[in-house]
Amino acid sequence: MPGLTTTTTHHLAPSISTSASLTATHVLNLLSTYGADDDDDCATSSSNSSSSDSVSQIAHSLQTAHFAAKETSDPETLVAALLHDIGQFIPMAELTELAMEVKDADGNLARIGHETLGAEYLHRLGFSGKVCALVAAHVPAKRFLCKVDRGYYAGLSAASRKSLSEQGGPMSEREVDEWKRSGWWEDKVRLRRCDDRAKVVGLAVDGVQAYRGVLEAHLRAQGLGD
Repeated sequence: MPGLTTTTTHHLAPSISTSASLTATHVLNLLSTYGADDDDDCATSSSNSSSSDSVSQIAHSLQTAHFAAKETSDPETLVAALLHDIGQFIPMAELTELAMEVKDADGNLARIGHETLGAEYLHRLGFSGKVCALVAAHVPAKRFLCKVDRGYYAGLSAASRKSLSEQGGPMSEREVDEWKRSGWWEDKVRLRRCDDRAKVVGLAVDGVQAYRGVLEAHLRAQGLGD
C-alpha cells in the first residue's frame, strides 16, 4: 500500500486469499467474534451526550455501515464503513506478525495504529485500493475535520478528544492541502462522519450477515473466485 513498507512477505491461507466467499466469511467472523467488547472511543450514546453508556465494537461497526448506506450508494464506501475498525479485530497471532512487518513512511513500527494495520490486512485479503485507503484514513479524517470544522471538535466524546491528542492533534495547513489532493478525500470525510454518528445505544440495524452479498461482490470484482 502507498506509504507503507513491509519487511517480509506475508502469506495468507490460500483458501482465504483466493475465495470471495471464504474471505467474506473470515472478516464477518472476525467482527462477530472479536467485536463484542465495548468500544472505548464510543462511550457515549451521541457525540454531544454526557451519558456513560457505550456500544460494543460490533454495534459501532454495523452502525457505521448503516449510516454510510444512507449517505452513499458506493459499495466500496459501504465495505470500508463496515470494516473500518478491522484492525482492532485481527487475531493476536496475525496481528503480532503484521505489526512486525508493516512500517509507516518513516520506517517506524511503534506509531502504527489500528487504521493502518487494518488497511494492510484488508489489502492482503484482496480488498480494493479504495476500501483500504478509506480504512487507513478514518483516523486522519478526524484530524482533518478538527482543523476545518470549528464545531467538530466540540462534538467529540471525551475518549475521542483524548485519542486525538495521541493521533497528532488537528492537521496543519500543509497537511490539509495534502489531504485535499489525496484520492477519495471526500469519501474519507463521509466515512468519518458516519463513524462519529455510530454511537447510538440500542439502535436497531442490520446484522453482519446482511453485508455478505456486498462483500462477496466486491471481492469478486477484485478477481477472487467463488
